[in-house]
Amino acid sequence: MVDSDIVSHTHRMYLIGENSIYFPWFIPKDFPCKALGPEMKESFFKLVQTQEYVDWTLCQKLTYVLTRVLFPPLANQVHRAVRRQHFEQLRTKFESAFPLDQQKSMRISAASPDYHLAYIDFLDKAKTKTQRPKLPLTLMLSGSGTFNSPYNLNFETDPYAKSLAYFDFEGTKEKLPLFFDNLNTLLGKLSFYKLNRQAMKDFSDVINWVEVGNRTLFNPSYVKASLYLFENSYEEVVGG
Repeated sequence: MVDSDIVSHTHRMYLIGENSIYFPWFIPKDFPCKALGPEMKESFFKLVQTQEYVDWTLCQKLTYVLTRVLFPPLANQVHRAVRRQHFEQLRTKFESAFPLDQQKSMRISAASPDYHLAYIDFLDKAKTKTQRPKLPLTLMLSGSGTFNSPYNLNFETDPYAKSLAYFDFEGTKEKLPLFFDNLNTLLGKLSFYKLNRQAMKDFSDVINWVEVGNRTLFNPSYVKASLYLFENSYEEVVGG
């Protein structure tokens, strides 16, 4: 999705998983039904039913594991190359599943260069350019909280995140990039693989900075930023 698409944006759906050997991607079945017409909805259901293109093959798993054992410095590059391959396969599958005119209603993108997080944006070209994005606006962090893949909120290249500037909270448009830059700096230190005490201290620093942003940027315009931490059980429920 590019910046000019934000006026047509209606929904965003994040893929579940982190595109890793243990937690591969899969497309959620509870996508926003209002975002698609009957024909596109049927095509989307068929696409969701066959998701082998985002799963790790046996060859990819063996290559990554052997690289970690025999030459660890190369393992991260191999991991990233496989994740990128999965994203390209997913994008190709989307292009083949929907006609060209229907592809204009959806955009699939990666949230960061490490291809840990991907999402599908649904667009409605009938929306007028005077309509602004609606709150609440939900953004997920990319990364896995490690040295090679730190947590990150993509504010520079993600049009959906940059759309916060459309609201112009009491003239804070110029201050938003600084707020998110500092937030990403704190997120870069956060890792739940650290000792519990250090991890909780780093997590507390992130929460405190979000509260600073609320007091100085968002609350004066009757808006609040919230940070949610949740653990995905990664289990498929009955019926979807």
